[in-house]
Amino acid sequence: MNNRTHRKSAPMRPAGPNLSGSTFPWTPPSRGAKQRDEGEVFGDLETLCASNGYIHALSYLIFRDNFIFFGEEIRVEDYAKIYDPNRLIRTEVSVLIGLWLKGERSLGYPGSDQVQEMIDSSDRLLNELHAAILAPAHADFMNALEARTSNPDVESPLGKAASMREAIFYAAESAFPYQYLELAKHRYKRDVEWVEKEKGFNIEEAAQFFHDLINWLSESAPEKMLKMRASDVSKLSVLPLLTFNPADFPNFSSLDPTKIDKIIDEFAVTPTSKNSTYADLSSHNDASVFPLVRLGDGRIAFFLEYIACESVYSSPAYWMRQDKAYRAVAAAHRGNFAETTTMHFLERAFPAGRVLKNVVFRKGKGHIAGEVDLLLIHGRRAFLFQIKSKGLTEVARSGDDQGLSTDFRLAVQNAYDQAVSCVRYAKKGYRCEIDGERLPDTLFDRVDEYYPICVTSENYPSLSFQVAQFLELQKFRELQNPIVFDVFTVDVITEFLRTQLFLVDYLVKRSALYGRVMASHELNILGMHLRNNLHLEDDVGLMMVQDDFVLNLDMALGVRRRGLPGKDTPDGILTRDLNNPLGKILREADASDRPEVHRLGELLLSLSSTAWKDGNKWIARAIREAQKDGQQHDATMPLTEAGIGLTVHCSHNNIEEATSRLAGHCELRKYIHRADQWYGIAFDPKTEDVSVALGRVGKWKFDPTLDAEAKTLKVKSARQWVDAGGRRAGKPGRNSPCPCGSGKKYKKCCLN
Repeated sequence: MNNRTHRKSAPMRPAGPNLSGSTFPWTPPSRGAKQRDEGEVFGDLETLCASNGYIHALSYLIFRDNFIFFGEEIRVEDYAKIYDPNRLIRTEVSVLIGLWLKGERSLGYPGSDQVQEMIDSSDRLLNELHAAILAPAHADFMNALEARTSNPDVESPLGKAASMREAIFYAAESAFPYQYLELAKHRYKRDVEWVEKEKGFNIEEAAQFFHDLINWLSESAPEKMLKMRASDVSKLSVLPLLTFNPADFPNFSSLDPTKIDKIIDEFAVTPTSKNSTYADLSSHNDASVFPLVRLGDGRIAFFLEYIACESVYSSPAYWMRQDKAYRAVAAAHRGNFAETTTMHFLERAFPAGRVLKNVVFRKGKGHIAGEVDLLLIHGRRAFLFQIKSKGLTEVARSGDDQGLSTDFRLAVQNAYDQAVSCVRYAKKGYRCEIDGERLPDTLFDRVDEYYPICVTSENYPSLSFQVAQFLELQKFRELQNPIVFDVFTVDVITEFLRTQLFLVDYLVKRSALYGRVMASHELNILGMHLRNNLHLEDDVGLMMVQDDFVLNLDMALGVRRRGLPGKDTPDGILTRDLNNPLGKILREADASDRPEVHRLGELLLSLSSTAWKDGNKWIARAIREAQKDGQQHDATMPLTEAGIGLTVHCSHNNIEEATSRLAGHCELRKYIHRADQWYGIAFDPKTEDVSVALGRVGKWKFDPTLDAEAKTLKVKSARQWVDAGGRRAGKPGRNSPCPCGSGKKYKKCCLN
């Protein structure tokens, strides 16, 4: 998830200059040359960016790697370029902009041949820069491998500064650009008076200005490109696609021009600035903070929308920190925003009142032992959210070990430790209250699983990678693996998973896979879940989730949030047909307040498409038979290889009798298969709707009464079995493992 700069334009090919040949006087070393030092490469880049007319090469690089062209509807092929590993990401482009700012910023066109050479040299040098940044980490790995031949306990270099620095600089972005603008309006809602007094505008106006500017530049691009094609091809430049001037204000903004000038002044590099602090990759770069640059001819350059959107979200907090008298007030507002916004996102799936905010744990009546920012109890599970407004500082981004450790402790480790402490207080029965009002003492009585969830409201590059390296876990039976998100990820998750069942199912599965999946960003994992369901068999080791899983998710969000033409939901679990028996069971599970029915819904969500299809076929057949002869007809299907299953009754019995028969059958099934869980559903053949839903959950143990009854149970064997992984098998042989998953031979189990 890098710099997603989507510009809606007419379906046409990128109109870059027809550049060939090379007369540029300087050429960097070839790929096969000896690896140079990072400082040398950075110095050559600075020389290149100071060249006369470099802005035209820079503009083309931005155009090439950030503009998307499509027809009536956006397609995967259109979006795929954003995930091309060869494209320049936002941090790389920021390096080029920052180094160009240090020069004379000449606007003259040096000729197509020289512009082409600048483009090629930029690509080569940035590749070489990446290799130079990787070199120390590579050396650390080689040394560690060599040392492990004599000492297997040598520490992994993954968590060291060299590896972290590369991971942070080339990390996927934390958010989509439009998320920054949407959330900035809410983030500074309580600071309107201070911002208007100090800056002459408010943040909602700034967000609206950039939103309108981005749309106008996108919509005007086709017309500009047609004019460019009709001009002198030898002087073709895409710079006009990235610029505007004061005369354009009325074309895209209804704000007063005076306010627009103040917004531009605040978000533009100052005319006298030479970005002098930018001496190496680790130092401050104005190009990463200021999205606008006033050019010498009166135009204003707007290179990357991502920088603008992130700046609107992040910069005001920095302004307020400079005001000592307002600093504490601003910090309190940031904390309230983070908690309220996360709560709002969760309430997309849960009704108001289910998510509890600022739950205090007291030891006795006086002492406050701890506080959880948000608490959600669903069935037998409790989700404890601890939320921090802490980002990654420039010191940490440079790869400083102490800076990395300090930032991670403040942003994640402290949040996790606080959540775990509150879990312990809940288990001990500490008194809970909100705003002094005592909560029921039975609040946690049914809970047997606790999930600590840490959320940061700041841009935190390479968050999942740092969690894997640095987070120190605590262990006890009820405590589940942690989940660490930023608030932007919570927004996307709840944008698509908008029901209790689907959201809880994802959180539980994500927790279970802690340490077993790696991805450049959490949204890659969500994308995999939406397509295939986040379910891995126990024998699957560490898995790397590639960026292509998030491509369809990215497209669907563009349709939902930016109005792009196309599909607003990725194909997969959310587009599965629910107008069938299993779909009806899912809806019943989603609406139920009983934890055992919730678990059944989660198991059904984990079924493969083949198992889903065959399960519906078996149940539908039982319903049809019951409709024909008026008798009870059953269907039993395995849900997991561990022996967990589902029994379905289709009968005309009243609710009491249907419940009694189904419960007894499930008890026997659970006992026969030595399962810890077994579920039952009764369908009314008249309406073809679910009439009874129940589950039997608990450790298997010998029961002489059930043992005697089980011997009399007659079970028809299915003609064809399909396990939860979708693997088909014909009718099993007498000595084959029973397809129900009990672990017994078929002749000693379901055959009898």
